[in-house]
Amino acid sequence: MTLPAHGETVTRATPTLSPGLPVRAGLGLKSPHFRDVLETQPDIGFFEVHAENFFVEGGPFHHALTRIRARYALSVHGVGLSIGGMTVQGIMLKHADRLKSVVIANWMGKVAEEFVSAWQDRINLSHEKGMDPLIQPTMERWFTEGFRNQGTPEAQAIADMIASTSVNGYAGCAAAIQNLNYLDSLGQISGIPVLFIAGAQDAGTPPAGMEAMHANMPGSEYVLLDPAAHISNVERPDAFNAALTGFLAKH
Repeated sequence: MTLPAHGETVTRATPTLSPGLPVRAGLGLKSPHFRDVLETQPDIGFFEVHAENFFVEGGPFHHALTRIRARYALSVHGVGLSIGGMTVQGIMLKHADRLKSVVIANWMGKVAEEFVSAWQDRINLSHEKGMDPLIQPTMERWFTEGFRNQGTPEAQAIADMIASTSVNGYAGCAAAIQNLNYLDSLGQISGIPVLFIAGAQDAGTPPAGMEAMHANMPGSEYVLLDPAAHISNVERPDAFNAALTGFLAKH
């Protein structure tokens, strides 16, 4: 059994969720597992999937998930941190009726003018001098001084990731951030559980921005991690995971 090759045309079905998930064990599903699931059809009650892999416009991910959905119930939760939080907001605004819940961590609903200018400065710097000058200021925004001073392998891995990021990729993401403007639309969403997780020392996406999203979505939940900066799941993994898993367990 093979998945479609890149560029091959596939029939795109409209995804729907089962009205209720079976009372059996489920597993998280990632793209490397698609082939094994399709070939072996394991005795699993349901799968949880990344929403951005399911709500794409066709392609092999969507094709494989559509075939898996024919046999298994899918529990689709939108969870995003940092720029992933922007992606999840867009998915939620288009497909709220197909999501079980949404978690947005360390992001905002609208970019203030001063942040637009700051991102433009970073775009310009990346084009002029590459990624090296952006490593230290990015780490200072993403983590508190106390965490940075610990010199953890996780922090070093992220610094290395920043260094290896392509300039075009960085500039493209930064330009997308400059145009973020979902805040006023969030009030249109109802009937879906939403959790916001903020970092008290997050200078890149300050808690006030997350509080504004929380205020625009009555019934949503809000957790402030202190201390924590922008990449709160790395800096405070236990507290972050407790908030995340506790919320998902309820929904």
